[in-house]
Amino acid sequence: MPTWLSELTIEDLRGDYAELAAVVGLEQTVRIAEELGGAPLVLPHIEGIRHPDQLRSGYLDLFPILGLELTDQVAQALGGGQLYLPQARHILLAAKERYVQKHDRVQNRRELARETRLSLRHVYRICAGKTSLRREVDSRQMALYPGES
Repeated sequence: MPTWLSELTIEDLRGDYAELAAVVGLEQTVRIAEELGGAPLVLPHIEGIRHPDQLRSGYLDLFPILGLELTDQVAQALGGGQLYLPQARHILLAAKERYVQKHDRVQNRRELARETRLSLRHVYRICAGKTSLRREVDSRQMALYPGES
């Protein structure tokens, strides 16, 4: 598990990823996001999965990642519908940005980029405070519209 992943919390997850994390845990949800993210996952209703021969649709994709027991838990908790799983980069970005902010030293920015798989340019933007996490209004800056603070 990459060290930056320790920054990820369930609160960072939205939608179907949050529901999935409640069933299989954060680490497994990240694995699913990295391997299956970017496409819908169809999970038909199945009454208890006891053998891999019972797997079909999205469960065939989950089984190699989760194993039979966790795949069955997903079937019981979330089966009977479809999960929308955005690309992994969308759910992991906030955690990566927090990690870069916490561990930033001028001499280690290339290492941070390599470790988090962010571009070096993005790491420099994070360190300069130009990301969504660190956008703050400068009190000396004039308001664009009257009455705006």
